[in-house]
Amino acid sequence: MASEQLQILLVDDEQQFLDAASAALTRRGFNVTKAWAAFRALYFVDKRDFDAMVLDVRMPGMNGPELLIELRYRCPTVPAIVLSGHLTPDVAGRMEQLGAKRVLSKPCPVEVLVEAIREVIADEKATSSNTA
Repeated sequence: MASEQLQILLVDDEQQFLDAASAALTRRGFNVTKAWAAFRALYFVDKRDFDAMVLDVRMPGMNGPELLIELRYRCPTVPAIVLSGHLTPDVAGRMEQLGAKRVLSKPCPVEVLVEAIREVIADEKATSSNTA
């Protein structure tokens, strides 16, 4: 699977992190769409297809758990990764219950994020090919 073909939605309200993570993922061949708020993420998922989504937990307006619920409704087969600096065991467990395939803490080395993205996409492709 060529990573340059993979479409990633990156959602975080911290602009500096959003820009840095997007640049790092782009350098590794991913096509990254940045959303600085939940409503922007919802706009993008209604307009295009993604292979994976990376979401923050704490955001103004609609927070990460609320966004994940809505994303699972709109695009149930797109794997979601939660990446946050505000994780507790309770929050991580809640995000997994809501459908997050991986839960990672910030700061997170970019290679760990890249590997998580590739793994959740591969897992989803394997699952969908087994049910087809």
